[in-house]
Amino acid sequence: MTTGLFDEDIPLIRPTRAQQERVARVLRRFSLWGMRTRRMLSLSYGQRRLVLVARAFASDAQVLLLDEVFNGLDARVKDKLRKALEQPRGGRAWMISSHRPAELPANVTHIAHIEAGRLLDAGSVRNARRSRAASSSNIRRAAAPPLRVAGGGEKTPDEQWLVRIRNADLYRDYRLVIKGLDWTIRRGEHWAVLGANGSGKSTLLSLLYGDLHPALGGSIERAGHVSGQRIADWKRRVGWLSPELQADHYHAKSLEEIVISGRYASVGLNEPASRADRARARKWLSFFGLERLRERGPRQVSYGQLRLALIARALVNDPELLLLDEPCSGLDAEVRGRVLTLIETLARRGVQIVIAVHDAEDIPPSVSRVLKIARRGTAMETLRR
Repeated sequence: MTTGLFDEDIPLIRPTRAQQERVARVLRRFSLWGMRTRRMLSLSYGQRRLVLVARAFASDAQVLLLDEVFNGLDARVKDKLRKALEQPRGGRAWMISSHRPAELPANVTHIAHIEAGRLLDAGSVRNARRSRAASSSNIRRAAAPPLRVAGGGEKTPDEQWLVRIRNADLYRDYRLVIKGLDWTIRRGEHWAVLGANGSGKSTLLSLLYGDLHPALGGSIERAGHVSGQRIADWKRRVGWLSPELQADHYHAKSLEEIVISGRYASVGLNEPASRADRARARKWLSFFGLERLRERGPRQVSYGQLRLALIARALVNDPELLLLDEPCSGLDAEVRGRVLTLIETLARRGVQIVIAVHDAEDIPPSVSRVLKIARRGTAMETLRR
């Protein structure tokens, strides 16, 4: 937090007592005081974003530049941030880029509309033209490529479930995140996972994917995956998307390599891609309108384009189960609508969906069951939409 006082990447200057008190006020203002001694990487994605927002507020900057500042924040924190932006800041201004105009503070005075790299119009809120629903994306309107979904056919009573979790305690960095979880995902069910920042949504999806395991005394069973079998075999049946993947693949050589890595549930490629790998990757890149960008690296495309490549990566293996952690974060209204339509189409074709979101509008219609995580991860309840 103190790095925000001096615009530093790491603390180099010792803050004065007055500056320390200022940081303390900002920490309390954004309900971060209880986490002030935690390591940054031990926080959830949403909590890390909130810390960076608070860091900006601790500075003396005359203008705050906030790029998609509401992404990854739960409803309570979004409301707190809006109120902070609506309070006078001694004449200091702010600029926000956003794909969701409904989230903007009430005291916005000017609006600029940008499409395909061109400034269409700009002016005061009173005089600005209403934005038409547009997008710089060129995702094809064609139906999704055909999928060969695994796990179809009639099931015996013992095979009616896909994942069973019993008495699971989940830890991150030696910190208990979720306690005593009992949860069964039955064949054909689609789930939404809801909860505040830091409640354990991403941790839970990591457990389903196989990156985490319950503490001693708990268990997780995956249909068709026996004890002792390589977890990589399960991962190849699962499509996985999370905000952390965006950072994990930031040094990839190309978008095509990112999508191909989904074939092997890896970060990067251990062996040269085969002709079949490239054909599968290009099919999904083409579907998302990214084929012409396939040789570009992650730093040469927009945040939203990289997110679409990661969605293509999640789908490249025709998954039986699709785990989606805030899949629409960073996408504009039109692309978000098309992605949600695609998820709904996949669900109706037999791909099971587990999606963690903050905004209920990002839950596709086929997702009829909800798992709600209490703020401290100590209580969970299942609801039907």
